[in-house]
Amino acid sequence: VVVVMMSGSAMDLNLADERASAVLQAWYPGGRGGLTVAKALFGEVSPAGKLPVTFYRNLEGFPEFTDYSMKGRTYRYLTGEPLYPFGYGLTYGSAALKEFRVDDAAEDGTTVSVTAVNTGDRSVSEVIQIYAHAEEAEHETPHPHLAAFVRIRLEAGEEKRVSLRIPAERFRVVNDLGERVSEGTGITLYAGLCQPDARSCSLTGTEPLTCTLRIG
Repeated sequence: VVVVMMSGSAMDLNLADERASAVLQAWYPGGRGGLTVAKALFGEVSPAGKLPVTFYRNLEGFPEFTDYSMKGRTYRYLTGEPLYPFGYGLTYGSAALKEFRVDDAAEDGTTVSVTAVNTGDRSVSEVIQIYAHAEEAEHETPHPHLAAFVRIRLEAGEEKRVSLRIPAERFRVVNDLGERVSEGTGITLYAGLCQPDARSCSLTGTEPLTCTLRIG
C-alpha cells in the first residue's frame, strides 16, 4: 500500500508511516498531476524532491498559535523527534557523498566541495545539502541550519566533484537586537543528502560528512 498525499502543508501522517509501504507527497500537483503521480508510482520517473517543511509527530508541547516565538518550531528549534524532517526525501536510486572539505575561506564567503557518487544501477537526481552551526555562539539556533544546496544528476556509477559557494552571512547569528553578527569559535559544516539530525540518519541509513571552518 502506497499513500499519495495531496496537501498544501504538513499533515498528520503517523498512520501512513505505521501501515503503508511508502508515502508519496504530491502537494497540489495541478492538472497533469494524475499522470505525473502515476509515472512516479510505476517507476517511469524517480521522485527526487526534498521536504521544505517539517512533518511533526504531534503538537504536544508546542507554543500557542498566538505565541510568535520560534521555540520548538521548525527544524532549527524542534526539541522532539520529527516524523519526517525538513530536507528529507527518497529516490528509487542511491547515492553517497565523500571527500568533503573547505577549499577557500574569505571575508565574503567560503567555498566547499564534496564528491557525489551514484552507487546504484540507474540515473538519479539528488540534492546536496550543506548545513552550518556556529560553535559556542550565544545566539546560534539549537540545530544546524541550511547554508547551501545544489541539485545534481548522476548516471549509474557516475562520480562527480561539486563545489558550493556559501556567502559569509549564512554563518552569522542574529543577536537580541536583530543584528547579524559573527559569534563563536568556529563553524561546523555538514554535507549530506538530508539534514544532519538523528531522524534523517535513521530514515536514510546515512551519516553526514563534517568539516570545520575556523573564525578569525
